[in-house]
Amino acid sequence: MTLPASPEIAFAVTPIYAGLLGLLFVGLSLWVVARRVRARAASGDGGDPALSDAIRAHGNFAEYVPLALILMAMGEALGMPALALQPTAAPCSSRGRCTPPAWRAGPTCPRCAAAAGC
Repeated sequence: MTLPASPEIAFAVTPIYAGLLGLLFVGLSLWVVARRVRARAASGDGGDPALSDAIRAHGNFAEYVPLALILMAMGEALGMPALALQPTAAPCSSRGRCTPPAWRAGPTCPRCAAAAGC
């Protein structure tokens, strides 16, 4: 008994987000390391609120982004349109819980706020 051939699944959107979010994760990791050096805290947050924010953003990113990418890949494998996949990963790359607090706060200058649509 032979099994029927399965159709090929081509992923076009998920790898792009995976690559970009991977770069963002490296940036968050470097941000945590820089904050640790400034606070001279090898473990924990050393009582530094900025380091605490960095650690929380890094942890949230590590928790939520893999699930978002898995859901995107599943949707894409089932034939979901590319535009329907965007809302799955967009919160992880813009002002979601897994981005640094400074990015969530929005632009500080009026010209930047106008450009960002805030």
